[in-house]
Amino acid sequence: MKEEKKIEKIIKKLIEDLPERYQFVLVRRYGLEGDSPFTLEAIGKDLGGVSRERVRQIKVKAQEKVKKNLKLIKPISEWAKNFLNFWGGVRKEEKFLKEAGLVFLKKEPTPLFFNQFKFILELDEEIERKKETPFHFSYFYLPEKEKLFLKVIEFFKKKLKEINRPLSLKEYEALVKKAKNKFSLTEGIISSFLSTSKEFDFNFLGEFGLKSWNEISPRKISEKIYLVFKKLNRPLHFQEASSYLQKEYPFRSFKPTTVHNELIKNPQFVLVGRGIYALKEWGYQGGRLSEVLERIFKRERRALTFDEIKEKVKKELIVKDSTILLNLSSSPFFEKTKDGRWRYRKPKKIFEA
Repeated sequence: MKEEKKIEKIIKKLIEDLPERYQFVLVRRYGLEGDSPFTLEAIGKDLGGVSRERVRQIKVKAQEKVKKNLKLIKPISEWAKNFLNFWGGVRKEEKFLKEAGLVFLKKEPTPLFFNQFKFILELDEEIERKKETPFHFSYFYLPEKEKLFLKVIEFFKKKLKEINRPLSLKEYEALVKKAKNKFSLTEGIISSFLSTSKEFDFNFLGEFGLKSWNEISPRKISEKIYLVFKKLNRPLHFQEASSYLQKEYPFRSFKPTTVHNELIKNPQFVLVGRGIYALKEWGYQGGRLSEVLERIFKRERRALTFDEIKEKVKKELIVKDSTILLNLSSSPFFEKTKDGRWRYRKPKKIFEA
């Protein structure tokens, strides 16, 4: 609490000699009394219809006057520059402000602290702030270090585009080590840089890649279902797939019937049992049991033991042993040899007289 009061006193000392109008603009624009920062337009209205540009001019002039007394903020700005240097010169705003709060307040920072600290940092010309864009979160940086940050981001984008698939955790760690050696940075700094960008992410499989990839940020239900199958790495009943989706995406509703419909219509998934599906890329081809048996015998071109048949069938279908035996015994296309094996019997051609 004492430290919080100290910062409030510094702010008060910085602006107390300014004209009342200048103080009003700075307090509103930066939220120096705890409110959310006001827009230039809103401040202009409060000043009786002053234009947005005029409010901006007042703000700039007020800051110029405040900068004449920068010795008051020197301990804070020096700490900030040293801290940014520790993180390679760039730090995501959200993380930076939380860390500053823990240092200066010894507790989780308040919105008021965020506003006051950002105001102080903006007064130091050696520290810059980049606004949030579709490509990165807002961040504070030392201008001479920003180029290195951008080079690291570009390095990861280029490598991922070359590989053109998500990286396993092991592959991600190997790529971080390459960047570490190439740019002479710590792994912590590289991770910090990556977290500042919006272009990378991990999916719930722990795979790393470009956020624009469906495998990293799935948008369609079928894409989310695909990741569930990859994570569990086994055939799933559609109801189990639905339940697991609900755990991974708790803020959305996944009805079993919706999931089932997606599994039916998407060629990536193969029906391998009653309501049970598998990924086609695992080698499952699906079809009726009789079709699977015929396919196996045509592929093998030899008589097979029942154990061999079971093993091969269960790579394509989830079915009971008794059901396999029943299909073999009741079909005219399969026969048992004297040594107890089974073979495929080609159907006889019938010609019309």
